Amino acid sequence: MSNQSQQFTQQEKYFAFLFFFFLLVYRAPELLWMPRFWAEEASLFFATAFEQGFWAGLFNIPIYTAGYISLLANLASSLATLVPLEYAPFVNTYFALLFTLIPVALLLWGSSYLWDSAWQKLLAASMVILISANISAPHEVWLNATNSQVFCGVISAVILFERLQGLSLKARWLYRGLLIFCGLSGVYTTFLGPGFFIKMWLERSRESVIHFLLVSFTALIQISIFIYLKTHHLLSTTKNTEFEFLTALLSTLKYFILSPFLGYANMLSITDWLNQHFILGLCISGIIIIMLFYWLFQQRQHLSPYFWMLLLLFPIVSLLVIYGAMYHEPTGRYMILPGLLVLWGIISLLSTQNSLNTNRSTSFLLQRPLWLNMIIIFIVVHMLVHYKQTRYLEYNSNTPLWQNEIYAWKKNPDKIITAWPAPRWKMRLNNPVIFQKTQQVLDEVFPKYFTCSSLATENSIPIHGLPVQFYLWIQFQAENIRNCHIDLLLIGEDDKELHKIALTPEMNQHNIIKLYSLKAPLKGKHWPKKYYYHQVKKLKFRMKSNTDKSFNIKIDAMRIMLYSKNLFTKMP
Repeated sequence: MSNQSQQFTQQEKYFAFLFFFFLLVYRAPELLWMPRFWAEEASLFFATAFEQGFWAGLFNIPIYTAGYISLLANLASSLATLVPLEYAPFVNTYFALLFTLIPVALLLWGSSYLWDSAWQKLLAASMVILISANISAPHEVWLNATNSQVFCGVISAVILFERLQGLSLKARWLYRGLLIFCGLSGVYTTFLGPGFFIKMWLERSRESVIHFLLVSFTALIQISIFIYLKTHHLLSTTKNTEFEFLTALLSTLKYFILSPFLGYANMLSITDWLNQHFILGLCISGIIIIMLFYWLFQQRQHLSPYFWMLLLLFPIVSLLVIYGAMYHEPTGRYMILPGLLVLWGIISLLSTQNSLNTNRSTSFLLQRPLWLNMIIIFIVVHMLVHYKQTRYLEYNSNTPLWQNEIYAWKKNPDKIITAWPAPRWKMRLNNPVIFQKTQQVLDEVFPKYFTCSSLATENSIPIHGLPVQFYLWIQFQAENIRNCHIDLLLIGEDDKELHKIALTPEMNQHNIIKLYSLKAPLKGKHWPKKYYYHQVKKLKFRMKSNTDKSFNIKIDAMRIMLYSKNLFTKMP
């Protein structure tokens, strides 16, 4: 069959794209008309943008997490603040849908060094959709903007193996824009950096140089952020465990080689058997690896240099992914990109077998069925579980509907909002209008002089309410209050005292009081209410001199600052 006859027509490309769109959507169609926020997507990314504003959300670099910026989650969450709060998850969900489909479109319309026929493009695209359904936690990457950064890595991998000569102007700028965006949306593109350097050396085109420079630029940003957070002890404690090279190699075999073909559950069964028959398993694995490398050596003249680039890149990406994984355990979302590199490598070997067939090589009849059977096993195994692995993807009596949560929150701003996965993922949400109005009042009142005398005096400041969780910053001269006992009272409706805070010279070096409406539990899923700051309608200063003298005390400023996990807005 000629190469020309194996290519897609435009109509066939659109039909294939619609098929993959249907395959993606049909697994959990409810999420498109009843979308949800997933875990940190709500409590970390959207909450930051909603409470602190669009730009704070866009440049959000979370602390005590993984240690990088995710522009995809930031942009989606910031844009979500521009629509009514009840419909905010629509923005994030459809952003995630878009970035899951982009690599499929690039594979169908692009021209790869790894394959050369329409059916191989279909295989490669199907793997993007199906592999995410057969990992240890398929729900965590399904249509949420936080973990869709994995597909940004897939997009960069597709571009890495694209032929860049003869690209149209639109395609060149599209690829450049995607590389910048994906490079700033997690670290997967950074992990692919060595591949872009090798491609620049192999292709020797102007565009490959531009791609390498763009990836290097975004990698420099991500590495700088990681180093800063690590040196300032602002990384998640899950990143502080010791990295063991031998364990990482075993994880590579289990999660990135066996699991993509056999499925996660089958992989666990096989590895359990190998653990029980360690010597036999070691011998079998060794023989298979030796045979594979011997065959690759025999076929080295027929293999594309880009296949060798993929083969070299796979262990680099795998080890970096394992290093960056929580507790260096690369389950769930961490399995996707390295697993796809393995699967795409098999497709590339099928292209090699096409070449051998053209040259009428006798090895074609022996080798081609091996790779075809491996692909068939992948398709069958993953299709069987594609629609079964729907945990946390379907609504039931235990899953919250975002609109209902927001309706209840608007009636009671102290309500704990439940996000997915329910019921364990809960969040606090501050109403920015309330504390912005209160801050305007405080800016108008302060600086202000108060009289401290031997008789107790009280001064009240009407406000609109306080956030759920915040810092209260009070600026004053410590020497002025040494002889004065000062209480700051938070007063609710009907002059009910909700909370009392004593202001002392030794309060702390920043004059910051950290206030929580809710006390996080040490165990269990309940969040007992501690104080109801939204109900505060008045700030009252109660003062009494410790001496017989009366004197004035100046409070220069009082500010409300939200508790933040954003590097740029966190408190000292």
